[in-house]
Amino acid sequence: MPLYEILAISKANLHTQLTADLLKISATTVLSKGGAVRSFKRLNTDTELPFRMRKDKVFHTHGSYWQMHFFSNPLVANQLVNTLKTDSRVLRVNIVKLGEKLDDFVLKSEKTIRGLNR
Repeated sequence: MPLYEILAISKANLHTQLTADLLKISATTVLSKGGAVRSFKRLNTDTELPFRMRKDKVFHTHGSYWQMHFFSNPLVANQLVNTLKTDSRVLRVNIVKLGEKLDDFVLKSEKTIRGLNR
């Protein structure tokens, strides 16, 4: 399964429970289809956007950035992006495929098992 990264911008000043629900929806979409979530990162909270963004006929000047790394097949990744695009809490979402094989994102030294070298 390929490794993907989603970078999303959600609305500013969301209650922590609403943000948690958004992340939970993202994770359960991947996990229910046989994928695996690698990590979540909250990058910036309530920062000024580089330009004003429009969502549901409202302009936004501040937002919160977060990213998620996950393994899944391409159909699940597209389904997750479509789900996030229709969510009213998400201003923008973008997905990047980081690698197809394990060799694409793991260094050679990380593959060795320390117990075998004793």
